[in-house]
Amino acid sequence: MSFEIPVSLLLYAQLPKILEGQEVNLEPIINAIVMQKLLTTIVATLPIPTEFKPIIDLMITMEQVKALTAALRGETYTPNIDKIISLVVTLSMMEQLTKAFATAA
Repeated sequence: MSFEIPVSLLLYAQLPKILEGQEVNLEPIINAIVMQKLLTTIVATLPIPTEFKPIIDLMITMEQVKALTAALRGETYTPNIDKIISLVVTLSMMEQLTKAFATAA
């Protein structure tokens, strides 16, 4: 469900600068693309409990939109990946504890 950053849109937004012969900073665009791939990999590899997947997907989409907005402004955005990973790990541990208590009872 994660949002795909349209690379062509990011480059198209820089077209006026290119046509005027101005220097274009590609770092925010590259950062947004790398961040998108990183967040997509996190979702694919971490054990997200099924009932919390929509919340995590929404958080990741919000981070991707923030990165897209920053890239369009020519700024670099650093996503809160550590908070997302921490939340996923906490939710996964809670799910394991719930299963353990259910088995013990």
